[in-house]
Amino acid sequence: MNLRTNNKVNNSNINKNEVDFDTEVLNYLDLIGYIRRRQLVNDLMSAHKGERGYSQKSIDRKLGILVKTGQVLILKNPEELERYGIDREDGKASYFVSKLSSEIKTHIDNVIDILKSENEIDIKEALIEIENYEQSYALTPSHLDLLVENLNTENTDLVDHLLRILYKYVIDIGREPANKEAFTQMLKRVLMRYPSPIKGYINLRTGLIHLLGYYEDEIVINQLRADAKTISNLDTVMNDYRTKCTASIIEKHRTDLFDFKRELKKQGNDEAAKFIGVIRYDAITQCGLNDRKMLLLDNNMKEWQNEVDF
Repeated sequence: MNLRTNNKVNNSNINKNEVDFDTEVLNYLDLIGYIRRRQLVNDLMSAHKGERGYSQKSIDRKLGILVKTGQVLILKNPEELERYGIDREDGKASYFVSKLSSEIKTHIDNVIDILKSENEIDIKEALIEIENYEQSYALTPSHLDLLVENLNTENTDLVDHLLRILYKYVIDIGREPANKEAFTQMLKRVLMRYPSPIKGYINLRTGLIHLLGYYEDEIVINQLRADAKTISNLDTVMNDYRTKCTASIIEKHRTDLFDFKRELKKQGNDEAAKFIGVIRYDAITQCGLNDRKMLLLDNNMKEWQNEVDF
């Protein structure tokens, strides 16, 4: 779990209008989730500069009382920090966590256990609850492994929801499942179940290809070649490949795809050849191998800019 803190929070968020020390600190911690002990002391001293009772010695004493009475938790050892998903900045730092944050952690820890259930309704409700608290709780790599295991279902709605959460963690946040090999194998199995866009789940296949591209899996190239030959409206799958996630694996297959494009042209399949050309152009650009701007397409292949010859 990661009790997320707003990086923009500072001592200006401390409410010092006629409230006692305990209330002030608890409200502050509830607002930001967690904070390093030293930073909290500095924030309090800055907000009450020159005021009686807010020297470092007085603040340390009062914080000690809050810890002793269980209103605030103090986290020090690596095991505690890992359970809360806090990235330790140095070996001596300690962190304060509010009682509210601790209560949320306990609740979501119990919710995560439901992911081990075989009941799809329970799993769906657990995923909804996890997303409800996404601003104050973050899954650990071992938690993400549980999500991966649940992808082994025929329930498309559940697969879509699981992938949405996994995509956010891997691509947007940068936190991956602990077992990456099992993750990529599962993604490939799911893609084989959904090789074409699915009505009502427009992001499912796109997310699969982006994630597999992130791990530079060869199946991305196989799927790209298959799409060029079988998808009647290539506009619908263009954005599956026009992304930084897939750029590297596509550029590594420069020769294969160059030859494939020539083959398509010779077969008279100009639209598919142009599809491959645009995707390769974007991959080359995203990999920094030319200084041209990315193409500004409106997802309509008939409206491609004319300054580039594909």
